[in-house]
Amino acid sequence: DVLSRIDDPGAAWWVPLVVGVSRLSAGDLTTASRLMEMTAIAADRIRDRRHWRDAIGNQSIIFGLRGDWNAGLGLSEQYLATAIEDRDTRYMVAAARERAYYLLQLGRLDEAAQELVHLRAEIEQGLKAEEAASRQDLHAIASALSLIRGDTVAARQEADAGYAVLQGNGSSSFPNMFWSLSLLFEAYLALAGTGNSYDDDRARAWSLVRALVKHVASHLIGKPAALRARGLYEQKFGWTVRAGRWLDRAAETARALGMAYASEPALAKGPASSLSRLIPSWLRRAARR
Repeated sequence: DVLSRIDDPGAAWWVPLVVGVSRLSAGDLTTASRLMEMTAIAADRIRDRRHWRDAIGNQSIIFGLRGDWNAGLGLSEQYLATAIEDRDTRYMVAAARERAYYLLQLGRLDEAAQELVHLRAEIEQGLKAEEAASRQDLHAIASALSLIRGDTVAARQEADAGYAVLQGNGSSSFPNMFWSLSLLFEAYLALAGTGNSYDDDRARAWSLVRALVKHVASHLIGKPAALRARGLYEQKFGWTVRAGRWLDRAAETARALGMAYASEPALAKGPASSLSRLIPSWLRRAARR
């Protein structure tokens, strides 16, 4: 309301950014997307590339939440280019995390694995921020890749490493952190019965259900994943009638939030809208060069 009555170039990016992140967390993807676009335009106007990346990074997450992996991947490529140019490690790491997840969803496994190589290298060099979240993403995605490729030994090693990060860090402030929590949960669900650690796998799977529920207390956007995990857990361990109710609730909640439901195939469609309106002219010119 104040922004509509004043001309403050600084406030023009940070107000919609803060409110947009809040709306993203609450599952209001339409409003969050509009506010991130406002942030990107305002940051570009004052040549603030760091906060332009804030806006575009969140817009990429919104595409991912809608199941539009290709569009999310496209935006992550755009802000990665400026992060490399500015030596912004935070967003180089953020791009690697998002890209690995999107490539996994699109079935481009070799490319996803290569992104994990980049992510692991950045972590090993020492991160000044977001290290726990980056490690959790790294191990969760690596575990999923190993399971897809049939390597249960590597899958367990990566899942255990990701679980250890979660235990040490407690919870995350990221609205989309339920992605890696869900991957870890599904890893233990798949691994239960493949070795001599059935009870431990079951206990860890349940612990991850609880972690997803805790995540929802701060970020409503993770509610479909938490409901789905409860349903899959009960389906796996013998409560099929109750499982169906949980899974139905998960699907209904996802639809109400405008999200892609996790049990449906990845929606590998084109961008929901023209990406060019989110990409400043100086970056488009650099790409052509």
